[in-house]
Amino acid sequence: MLDPSFLGFAGQGIAGMILFALAGGLSVVFFFPGSVLMTAAGAAFGLTRGFLTAQAGATLGAGLAFLVSRYLARRRVERWVFSKPAFAAVDEAIGAMVSGSSFSPDAVRSSPTSSRTMPSVSPA
Repeated sequence: MLDPSFLGFAGQGIAGMILFALAGGLSVVFFFPGSVLMTAAGAAFGLTRGFLTAQAGATLGAGLAFLVSRYLARRRVERWVFSKPAFAAVDEAIGAMVSGSSFSPDAVRSSPTSSRTMPSVSPA
């Protein structure tokens, strides 16, 4: 049987759950497999508390990954994407399709391949 005490979080109660969720959130940013964390949370805290802890960590990790991609990695990804002619062509095609439709371009404008020169379209 798996002894969850090796995790170090099991005997710390709520503080251990918070620490585990924080560690889980950081591990998402660094591409650690989520299934390992879900299993470890269940082993350390039991089914209900482990589930809640793992979900809190996964949600925190998703938020952190978004912030990293939005503020720390965006320029690098933009440079890489626009250095590839095929990606630039796809960007232009998407911009042409979106600007001629009733779809709001704000969702496309926030993508790493958006051309930022696309005018805003108010909903009809």
